[in-house]
Amino acid sequence: MNNDIMDSWTWGHIALGFVMGRAKFSFSSVVFIAIAWELIEPGLKSSYPDAFPHNSVDSNLNKLGDVMGVLLGYYAGRKS
Repeated sequence: MNNDIMDSWTWGHIALGFVMGRAKFSFSSVVFIAIAWELIEPGLKSSYPDAFPHNSVDSNLNKLGDVMGVLLGYYAGRKS
């Protein structure tokens, strides 16, 4: 968990991106939100480990996959 480009949270990231696409968020705001979350998530996991089902730190590959999942969902949401 949290080491591969895709994991059990990938669908959640795609769904979030889809919702933001349907809500007509701007592309730049979606990119900002997705990257900002990946940057603050390790600190939150360190400070509040019980709030996360898998509190291990994400690998860089997993972070990339998470952002790509959000963007894929966003694209699908904008096109539907």
